[in-house]
Amino acid sequence: MLRILDHAWHQAHSYRLHALPADFWYYQIGPRTWNVALRPMPPNFRGFVCDYRRGEFDVILMHLD
Repeated sequence: MLRILDHAWHQAHSYRLHALPADFWYYQIGPRTWNVALRPMPPNFRGFVCDYRRGEFDVILMHLD
């Protein structure tokens, strides 16, 4: 299965990405986290990452505004 590293930025967009057949981890950036009051935690969310190691993920998403 595809392993994707993302970060909780635009939660509605991220929630739609979870429809992909992949496992997701979120890079912990400061206090920003998943707000379960807005959207339930997706079943393919695997946890938060504080230290990234090269080669650990197949795809890393970067959200630019």
